[in-house]
This record gives sequence, C-alpha cells and structure tokens, in this order.
Amino acid sequence: MMFREIFLLFAISFGYAIIILTSFVFKTTYAEYDCSAKDDGWYYDPEFCHIYWRCIHGSSEEFECASGTAWDHHENRCNWLDTVDCSRTEKTTSKIKSNDDDDEKDDDNEENDDAPVVSVTLYLTICQANSSAELFCSGRDGFFADPDYCTRYYRCAHGVDQGFECPKRTAWDEETKSCAWIDQVNCDQKKVDYSTNTTTSHKKSNTDSVLSEPS
Repeated sequence: MMFREIFLLFAISFGYAIIILTSFVFKTTYAEYDCSAKDDGWYYDPEFCHIYWRCIHGSSEEFECASGTAWDHHENRCNWLDTVDCSRTEKTTSKIKSNDDDDEKDDDNEENDDAPVVSVTLYLTICQANSSAELFCSGRDGFFADPDYCTRYYRCAHGVDQGFECPKRTAWDEETKSCAWIDQVNCDQKKVDYSTNTTTSHKKSNTDSVLSEPS
C-alpha cells in the first residue's frame, strides 16, 4: 500500500513537472518596445532588422516586414533587404511569434521574389480617402491611397500628412493597406510613377500637395 501511494505521488509530481517545463519551453515572451519617453512615430527594432514599432501616446505596436524585406528607418517603410542598412540591429532572421509559426524559416539576407513588399500592416481605423487635396488628413488618422497615383499612399496623424511611394514593381493595395505586386492591384485609371523615392511631412493647407508632382 505504501509503495502504491509513493508511486502515485511520484507520478503526479512528475506530471506537474512536465506541464510546467512544457509551458516554459513553448511560451515565448518578448519584451515590448519602450515608448514611454519617445515621440509618436515609427522606430526600428534594436534586435531584428525586419521588425519595427509604432509609438503612440506612450504605447507600442509591433509590425513585421514581408519576407525578403527589412525596415528602412531612413524612409520609414519596408524595403528590399539588400538596400537596407541593418547595422543598427543584431539579427536579420525572422522572429518567431507563436507556436503556430513552425513553418516560418530564417530569412537571413535571402530575397524571396515571390513575396510582395509590404510597406505597412495597418491596424488603425480604415477610412475612405478624400478625392480632394483639401483637408486630406482633417479629422482622420491612418493610411490612405493617393487619389491620382497607384504607387503612392499617405499616412495621416493628428492633422499631419506624410506621403510614401511603394518600391518599384509594386503598388498600393487599399484592401490590405500595403504595397503588393502591381499585377495584383487594381490601379484602374490611376497613374504609375516611381520618381519620388522620398517622403514628405507637413501641415496640410488648402493649396498644399502631399507629394510634389514628378518632373
């Protein structure tokens, strides 16, 4: 009888140990980016080159660039990996976020030509872009398609607009709120132009244009 009780106690203890160990191994927790002392905006991850963060009112939100791309902190967008300076970060490999990502492989400086360039994965409220340039960002925050150019989009934050241009061979997909291969985007009658490759930010007036017209 004593032996059975000892064996049962051992089995229960061993079972709890397995559960605790399993939870420890498979539950991965990553430290949040500290936005408490930072202005609202976009910031690169100090460890992973393809991870970036948005700070707003002291809170942080994590984003990840598509395979074959990395966060370009000069242009505030995802760009081809071989065009991005990753010297500020420690790794270019993928960051595993959950146990369901077992199929996620290390990118490690490899370009995947089948993967679209995702400029931003939007989590903000989606609003219909105003076709008029007047008060483009008035009363709205988020990302919006350019009314004239299929390859451009804008970010609105607190009444300030910032214009972006998708990398070559891609265009702004209003449904996914990201840059995708241009043959997968319905540009309709919009223009395709890659002449800017810069971003601008300013207070919008009734006569201002978000992006200067191409020369």
